[in-house]
Amino acid sequence: MENINTRHRKLSPPRDWFNELTMIRHASVDEDDPSLFLATNRSFRLRRLSDDHLHMEYMRLLNVQSASALLQNLESQVRYLPPELSQVKIRGEWRNIPREVAAYGDEDHLTREFSGTSISAQPWLSMLATLRNAVAQRLGHMFNFAIVNRFVDGKCGIGTHKEGQPPHDSPLVIVTLGSRRNITFTREHARSRGVDPLRVQMYHGSCLVVKPPTPANWYLEFPKDQFNKGVAIAIIFQNVSDRPLDVICIFYFFYLCIYLIFYLFIYLFIY
Repeated sequence: MENINTRHRKLSPPRDWFNELTMIRHASVDEDDPSLFLATNRSFRLRRLSDDHLHMEYMRLLNVQSASALLQNLESQVRYLPPELSQVKIRGEWRNIPREVAAYGDEDHLTREFSGTSISAQPWLSMLATLRNAVAQRLGHMFNFAIVNRFVDGKCGIGTHKEGQPPHDSPLVIVTLGSRRNITFTREHARSRGVDPLRVQMYHGSCLVVKPPTPANWYLEFPKDQFNKGVAIAIIFQNVSDRPLDVICIFYFFYLCIYLIFYLFIYLFIY
């Protein structure tokens, strides 16, 4: 079995494993190094998952060699946030998250908020941008933001949370690399009622498309696995609004209108 823990390994030379009959080649966005391409499987064994307000599709998106090359590149290139900049607020207390995290996006001012903290996007890495373009070509969805989560082993995970509803009815796309990890989806109060969560096994190069209204109605979790000793990376592509101030401006505009109407009513009533 191939060792996929490649964080400190030298990058591979140009690859000659591409097979046009079984793979689709996606050109590197880095014109200086066209060998940094990605290959997706030409045919998908698509698995559709559905439940109450849950719609998802699962597939093995990346060819094994391509997934390994991508993992190797990300292990060398991704700059993860220091722990103090990625803390979350749980029950009024700031805590370090049990994983490494970084964000990339179209603009420097794009941010993603969760559990009382926010992450600002770095400019796209070449291989990450190539993966985004490959996802857009094969799945028909283009994204402006990605969160890269690195789990050093099974002691790391992501707790139960809601991703929220992306703008413009956009789905979430989760691509996993490295060791096998589970993703679970749970309805509110399901565990207290004895209802088991929906569990999806994610393998090296797997892809999960989480369609609306699933993110707004189901809780997502990457549970810990004490028997898992390998490194895994989960890339979550999504669309984030780059104009959050518009919402604030609209709120204050309506607040001001109500304020003026109230005092106009008082003035007319008294005088």
